Amino acid sequence: MQSLDSRIVCANSAFADIIGAPLEQIVGRACAEVFNCANEAGAIPKFCARASIDETGCAACEEIRGKQPGQRLRSRMSPVRDDSGKIVAYLLMVRDITETVAHEREINRRQQAARFGELAASLAHEIKNPLAGIQGAVDILIRRRNPNDPAPITSGRPSRDRAMMASAQAPAPRHGAPALHPSFGGG
Repeated sequence: MQSLDSRIVCANSAFADIIGAPLEQIVGRACAEVFNCANEAGAIPKFCARASIDETGCAACEEIRGKQPGQRLRSRMSPVRDDSGKIVAYLLMVRDITETVAHEREINRRQQAARFGELAASLAHEIKNPLAGIQGAVDILIRRRNPNDPAPITSGRPSRDRAMMASAQAPAPRHGAPALHPSFGGG
């Protein structure tokens, strides 16, 4: 529970455990001191849920860093009103969401890795399609090559090179019959 002057007037042991301080060091201190979020002048930060409640009159939430390294806290502050509707105090509930935040980050990292994998597969497909056409054209040029040409025939793939060498040394096809590459049942 927080007073109108932002001092914590009562707290339970669960709150003390989350904050990492004994109740004696929490009760009576300003909220911004307990959460270590006051600016140099000691004023309430602009992002504070309390400032939002003062503007709207409604409950507000905020995420803040805890005192332990990497600790993330989510606080919900609600106004406490008297019978006339006037705000007389604020109820502050705090949850340690460190594990939740870490889990969300891991999910986001995995989703990003999956998107990257899909992008890589798509890119590989887009590159491979034109290369297949180019390889087919090279195969045709190699088959039509003059057998007396001294330049070696290579495709960069040893098993394919052996097949092309055999094709280049095979007898010429009968007149009018299409030449087939040995790997396709010809020659």
